[in-house]
Amino acid sequence: MGQWNQQRRYSPRSPLIPRANHDPAEWSGESLYLGMKSFILTNGCFDILSWHHVSFLEACKALGETLWVYVNSDESVRRLKGDQRPLIPIKERMGMVKALRCVQNVVAFEGDMSSIFGMPHFQRAKGCIDLIWAKGADYTMGTLDPREKEAALAAGFEIVLVPKVEHESTTQLIKRIQSLPHD
Repeated sequence: MGQWNQQRRYSPRSPLIPRANHDPAEWSGESLYLGMKSFILTNGCFDILSWHHVSFLEACKALGETLWVYVNSDESVRRLKGDQRPLIPIKERMGMVKALRCVQNVVAFEGDMSSIFGMPHFQRAKGCIDLIWAKGADYTMGTLDPREKEAALAAGFEIVLVPKVEHESTTQLIKRIQSLPHD
């Protein structure tokens, strides 16, 4: 059932689910999960949004009710991918991900996911609803960052590796574009 939001626009989304640009540190947790059965969290850079990203996010959403996507900050992407990245600034990357129907919330984050899993609202939700951290199956349980994996499990998250769709990575796509003849 939809709701009228503060801008008097009708939204089919639950009024209990904050949208992008909300500060997770301010969430109390009591109303955040009210009526929710499952909460899926995933993360990534999402630099050049591709069919692979969309397919991955749809598969994440299929795991449960509510999907939140944590998007790496520009500085975080530079550390992970090199000084030439990201090609798309954080606000635009968040906006593209947020526009997908399967995504209920988008949050920018710096660093690694271990600090995200330690937030008090996740601790309050532990045992009340299904908490799922979805990662691409290009990871294995052995290749996940050990601190992130430990923090997710301690916070009560089940870790699900979403089957990989054969695709060209963003890095491969950029190299292919760079190899095209220039006019």
